[in-house]
Amino acid sequence: MRKIKGVLFDKDGTLINFEQTWVPTYQAAALTLSNGNPKLAKDILHGSGLHKDNTTFIAGSTLAAGTNNEIAKLWSRFLPHYTQADLKKEIDSLLEEGAVTNAVEIADTENFFLYLSSLGLKLGVATNDSENSAVQTMTSLLGTAKVDFVAGFDSGYGGKPGPGMFTAFCKTVKINPQEVAVVGDNPQDLEMGRRGGAGQLIGVLSGNSSLIELEAYADNIIDDINSLESILNGFQK
Repeated sequence: MRKIKGVLFDKDGTLINFEQTWVPTYQAAALTLSNGNPKLAKDILHGSGLHKDNTTFIAGSTLAAGTNNEIAKLWSRFLPHYTQADLKKEIDSLLEEGAVTNAVEIADTENFFLYLSSLGLKLGVATNDSENSAVQTMTSLLGTAKVDFVAGFDSGYGGKPGPGMFTAFCKTVKINPQEVAVVGDNPQDLEMGRRGGAGQLIGVLSGNSSLIELEAYADNIIDDINSLESILNGFQK
């Protein structure tokens, strides 16, 4: 096992609380796009991954792990009066605004990233959300801390589970893939790292995937990123 020199994080469910951030964001977007029709809005959400309890998401569903392109394609079945291009544009705008406004941290992001940087680690964020949304969210949470790389599904590297964002991170920070740990709450996150040759795949249970769903992909599984320090310390010697 090589020494870990970089960590590539998923965003939603890993750095921010997925349900608390995205349930109100998706609900507001669906209601706006359905012209205030609450029944249609619920049909849209339940048909794309929100459980009937309206508080949690189906693991691996379009809302839980999909890109804005995939969401727009699915929602277009419920909103035929929109062209695909117009619907995608509206979804991008609504979700980007909501993701920043509603973001709820899982840890103190600023101090967490400052600590990891003090260890000499290169840090990145790779998400199936849009790049603009990811940049805005991280900017609002990082404070004085820094991140070396942020990419979304639309950054030109492809979405997860493809390895493009992982490979781009490694090239950007100039470290070997085997020296990178990928941290995420979905199989798609860990599969991205596996395909890219990551040295360590770390699953977190703070998102919408269960222990059983992550076990087939992860080298280590922790409750959330607050437990990451002990894992990383073992790879720094």
